[in-house]
Amino acid sequence: MSSCNVRNETMEDNYSFENFVKNFGKVFVITTTIVICMALRSRLVTPDSSLFHMAVFILGASFLFTMISVADNYVFSNIMLGIGIALGLQMAATPTSLQ
Repeated sequence: MSSCNVRNETMEDNYSFENFVKNFGKVFVITTTIVICMALRSRLVTPDSSLFHMAVFILGASFLFTMISVADNYVFSNIMLGIGIALGLQMAATPTSLQ
């Protein structure tokens, strides 16, 4: 009987290590993606940037957010919701002049 208990404890230890590795991979991908997006934004989006630079930033950010979607769909959904809320609040706070 004691051999069964030892085997279950070993399997639980393996499962917790697999869980740790899986979560570490997700956190690594998400953190790396966010840092790369911030670096792209600081290099490509400036007050005098051209339309080409904006398009490169949008394509790069889309690709990087797709990497987050592959890693964790729940986090991707929350990031997209946050971006939508931020853009909506920015549009609501920006006065438009119709002159």
